Parts: sequence; C-alpha cells; structure tokens
Amino acid sequence: MKRFNKLAYVFVVAIFAVCMVFSSACGKQKCQQTPEKVELTNAMLGEIQFENGDGVKLKTDCNTVTVQGTINVMSDSQKNVYGVDDVTHVVVLKFKFDTERTISKFEIKGNVTKVYADDKNVNGYAGSLSELLDNESGEDAYCNLILSANTSEYILTSTYTDGQVSTVKVKIIATLATTSAE
Repeated sequence: MKRFNKLAYVFVVAIFAVCMVFSSACGKQKCQQTPEKVELTNAMLGEIQFENGDGVKLKTDCNTVTVQGTINVMSDSQKNVYGVDDVTHVVVLKFKFDTERTISKFEIKGNVTKVYADDKNVNGYAGSLSELLDNESGEDAYCNLILSANTSEYILTSTYTDGQVSTVKVKIIATLATTSAE
C-alpha cells in the first residue's frame, strides 16, 4: 500500500508539472513593442495651427495606439486648409521612426492610402519622404500627422532600407464633439 501511495504521489506531481509547463507555454504571448513611438502633438498646416483638445489621450498596447477622449470639431480655417470636405475632426500625432534604421517608405492606410517613399514608382505614391518628414538635419526622423478622426482605424507601415518592416495600428475610439471648445 505504501508503494502505491508513493507511486500515486509521484504521478500527481508529474501531471502537475506537465500542466504548469503547458500553461506557461500556451499562455498569452508577450507582445513585441515596435521601435516607433507615437505621441500627441500640435502641428502647423500652412499658417493654421492644429492641436488636440485637453481631453484627448493616447493608450499604447504593443503595436496598437488607441486615441480616446473628446475631439473638438475643426474651425472653418482648419477645414479650408485641410481641404477634405468630409473631415470634421482631426487628431494630431507625432510619429517617431526607428532611431537605429533609415526609413525608405512610409504607408498611411485609412479610408485612403498614401505612400511616401524614395521611389516614385510605388503604388499609392503621395510624395517623397523629404516632403513628409518634419525633423531637422541631425535629429532622429519623425513626422507630424494630422489624421481624420472620422476614420476609425489607420495602419501605419514603416519600411526601412535594410528591409525591416514595422506596423503600428492607430484606433480612434474618441467622442467627436459637435461644437468647438472655446
């Protein structure tokens, strides 16, 4: 009987150990943070200032950035310089590229896809990278993006000269205010 109890005990411990190994192996995979960084900012388009309202917040989870809060309606001068009649609300983001690599192509995919690249023959070509980037010489590469908040999701894809590709998803789940904040 003692031998049976000892064998049963070893069997239960072995089963428990196997379960622990499988549960940790099959558990939630740790997400991989992208080297690119996204933050809220202000930006000028022409002579007109674009800024986020005080209630706008960013939440980053792995490679997904969520815009939350209340986004104010654009002024008439902002609508005129933005130039798209359907857009009533915008969010302004600073997108910092990987500091260890050189950017060769950047794709902004929402309701419309725009690609900024060093090659004009790329599908969806909207302009050169130098037109997109806002950094000064000697600074790390970044761009200020004024994105329509009427579009609920964007996929921002960075392609670097070494072939590395990185994707950041921007989800806009903010409330779109119907009147501007004074």
